[in-house]
Amino acid sequence: MSEETRTTTDSSSVGERPTLTVNDIGGIEHAEVEFPAGITTLAGANASNRSSLLKALNEVLGGTMGSIRRGTDNSRGRVELTLAGETYQRTLEASKGDVLRGGHPYSPDSTLVDLYVSLLESNEIRRLVETADPSAVDARLADLLMAPVDVEDIQQEIEQYQQRKEEIESELDSIEAAKAELPELDEQRQVSQTELERLEVELEEKRDQLTTLDVDHETAEQAEKQLDALQATQEDYRDIETTIDRRERRVENIEQELSDRRNTLENVEEKIESISAPDDLALHSLEEKEQRLQRVGLLLDNLAETGRVVVNPEQEPALSAEIDSGQDAIADIARLLGPDSQATACPLCSNPVQRETVRERVETIAAAASEYYDAAREIAAQQDELRSQRQHLEELRDERDNLQSDIRQLEHRITDTKQRIAELEDARDETRSEIDELQERVEELQQRRSDELEALYDEIAELQGARVDVEANLERIDSQIAEHESTIGVEADLREELADIESSIEEQREHITQLETRVQDAATTHMTELVDRLDYAGLAGIHLEREPTEHPAGLSEFRLVVKRRQQDGTVVDEDDLGTLSESERSLVGLVVALAGYIAHDVADEVPFLLLDSLEAFDTDRIDRLLDYVRDAVDVTYIVTALLSGDADAVDAEDAEISADAFI
Repeated sequence: MSEETRTTTDSSSVGERPTLTVNDIGGIEHAEVEFPAGITTLAGANASNRSSLLKALNEVLGGTMGSIRRGTDNSRGRVELTLAGETYQRTLEASKGDVLRGGHPYSPDSTLVDLYVSLLESNEIRRLVETADPSAVDARLADLLMAPVDVEDIQQEIEQYQQRKEEIESELDSIEAAKAELPELDEQRQVSQTELERLEVELEEKRDQLTTLDVDHETAEQAEKQLDALQATQEDYRDIETTIDRRERRVENIEQELSDRRNTLENVEEKIESISAPDDLALHSLEEKEQRLQRVGLLLDNLAETGRVVVNPEQEPALSAEIDSGQDAIADIARLLGPDSQATACPLCSNPVQRETVRERVETIAAAASEYYDAAREIAAQQDELRSQRQHLEELRDERDNLQSDIRQLEHRITDTKQRIAELEDARDETRSEIDELQERVEELQQRRSDELEALYDEIAELQGARVDVEANLERIDSQIAEHESTIGVEADLREELADIESSIEEQREHITQLETRVQDAATTHMTELVDRLDYAGLAGIHLEREPTEHPAGLSEFRLVVKRRQQDGTVVDEDDLGTLSESERSLVGLVVALAGYIAHDVADEVPFLLLDSLEAFDTDRIDRLLDYVRDAVDVTYIVTALLSGDADAVDAEDAEISADAFI
């Protein structure tokens, strides 16, 4: 790193110099820079990474203006700042087209660093003024100038006060409405009370008439007795109706059960018809046939066994009784022939035969015996099937007999129940006739009562109904009056609370106004001083005008007004920045941002001020601007980027760093 310092001031007097280390930020691969107290100028030509170094410094201070160096395989940039024995760092990492920031920068307030510490070309305030769009400036300038001021808690408190104020005003409106209704309700209550008193007097008169009325007590007593008899008979009638209904439901249940039994009987009879009864003669014939087959099979088995003894004389099995008589002859023949002889005696005719021939015939006889046994087993299975069929048929017949018995019983129960229902219906008809007769007698007795008595009772009933309506209406009116009086009773408290809330809103609103006014006055003062020092012939000054908002929690609008000096020397106010030249707009944007830095005492939060893009000003005005910054801004470190020619012409007391050190 090469550094050209044009000052004889001993930097050790201000302590250890801050050191900035940059890796892969902007166009810088690597650079290390120290900053002495005061103004440090980054001198070099355009595109010499002066702005890249300022943006790297912006990042480590807590801003968001830097970018990762292009043209490198490394997707990560890093900046470190050592200041007053502490090391601060910022990392930038590319991720899916975005830049992820990490590390521990100097300030956590990126808005403060981007808006007021870093007065670079990309500064939002400078760019806003340079657009020369009056509507955009009016809409955004107040938000940008008030960004460092924490008014969110104040605004939230005002919003809460405002919400409660609206609730109270709504309640007070209800109270006013209730107060307006009270006279009418009082009048309605008086009218209802008068009507109630009238009805009571008239009712008392009707009752007096009722007691003095000549009533036929004997007729009334007879009517009472007849009425009691009528009620008793009506009870009997209802009991009979209930009994008939219950028995009819019972008949329905029995008929349903009878229908189910008949269906089951029909299924059983169909099964009985589908099964033929086994023939006893056929069973007996099958038994005899089975016995014959068993005997023949046994004889053939015994004959085969005899043949096996002849073929194998060393065996002496017991033979069946049918061939015992030939045992000795067979044995004698076998002994004569000898054990090794291939000839033997036929067990039937005792003639000599070959043993192989006997063996073949024995196998044929044994096979025939097996066939007879198989045939006997098939006949036995047929017998078992016939017996099972006979047993199933007998069970079905038993079930049929039981079903038929059940059906007869159910039919008998239905007949009995219907007969009882018919008897009850006759009794019901008789009771109905008795009721009609009793009702007729009661009506006759009641008819004897005086028409005057009936009319009197009707009038009394009508008066009582009217009294009930009036009392209900009077009760409703009293309830409404009590409710309104209760509502009106809290009016004083609500109005007191409303006055307190309005006072609190006014205090908080005044607090915001004071903050806005302080920013407005400070910015206007410094903008005026800067314009005077820079000495533009057509520019007499810049000031902010505040447009208060009607919303209690809202911020006022700031309108930027430029004082233009005409050729005749007169000064006029202009809020159309479009009439300014590009260099004048650049100046105004920088002046507004710098004035905001001073107005908000940003130097107390961040000890740096970064400046670049001053090429629009001539060298003399750049020098004056830096002198003003040095004199008016109480900041420890001021870093500015200048072209080499401008850097050579500024105050010789400033430190200068060549951009060659970080290209």
